[in-house]
Amino acid sequence: MSIDLGSKVKEARKTKKLSISVLSKKCDVSEGMISQIERNNVVPSAIVLWRIAMALDKNISYFFGEEGLGDDVVVCKKGQHKKIDRSRGYGYFELLTPKSKRLIEMIKVVIFPGEEIGSKPITHVGEECGYVISGKLTVEVNGNYYYLEEGDTIEFDSNIPHRYINESDTECISIWAEQPYTW
Repeated sequence: MSIDLGSKVKEARKTKKLSISVLSKKCDVSEGMISQIERNNVVPSAIVLWRIAMALDKNISYFFGEEGLGDDVVVCKKGQHKKIDRSRGYGYFELLTPKSKRLIEMIKVVIFPGEEIGSKPITHVGEECGYVISGKLTVEVNGNYYYLEEGDTIEFDSNIPHRYINESDTECISIWAEQPYTW
């Protein structure tokens, strides 16, 4: 299935009556990058797509044609989860609750050895908690570093600047619950 991500971004931007310049400032993404995304010349990282979604008051699911979908019970079988990865690759996300109309979402986050999600901390509305399935994860929250290993959990207010780092030499797999639903 092919997704015309560029048209979705452009449509949402025009609906909000924002210029590329204004959207660029709102989401801290260069004007050139937004222009290239809208023309489908580049595929943005999950973080960039998330910033654009927040600036446009959209869930990331909007870009995948799933906004507003959902039933009372949603089952997503193994192998059917939406995967979001980067071509330069720090790892990838899998949306474990892809069509939910609930306020909470679950995400599997895989970070390759020595990589990080976000070169600088991010903030967003809500709260989140994570559980490390395997490997080691460093979570920076408000300038403090928390070192997690297999079986450890962490929770915090997403309004506090945060980012995720895998300083180890093995892949780190964690499961995250976030509220409200942003992807």
